[in-house]
Amino acid sequence: MKYLFLFISFFIFIDTAQATAYWTEKFKITGMYATNPGSFPIRVWGLPQVTGLGCSSSDGRFAYLDATDPNYEIKTAMLMMAFRTKKDVILVLDDSNTTGCHIVEIGVFN
Repeated sequence: MKYLFLFISFFIFIDTAQATAYWTEKFKITGMYATNPGSFPIRVWGLPQVTGLGCSSSDGRFAYLDATDPNYEIKTAMLMMAFRTKKDVILVLDDSNTTGCHIVEIGVFN
C-alpha cells in the first residue's frame, strides 16, 4: 500500500510540475530589450493576446529568453533578425512566470 501511494504521488507531482506551452499567432516584434543574465536578459514586446495564456496582453507584458536556455544564442539571433527585418514570428511560450512569458520555441516567417 505504501508503494502504491508513492507511485500515485509521483505521477501527481509530475503532472502538476509541468508548465503549459502556448502558440502565438503570427505577429511582428514591436520592441526588444537586453539586460544582465538572471533578470530576463532578452525581452520581446508585441505579443498578441493568447486565450488561456496568463502572461500575454497588450499592457506591457513581454516574452523573454533566459541565458541558461538551450540554443540561447541562436534564439536571440533569430529574434534580433526578425525585429530588424520586420518579419513575422510565432512563439511557443511557457506561462509559469506571470511577469513575462518564457520563450520555448521560435519560428520566423515572411
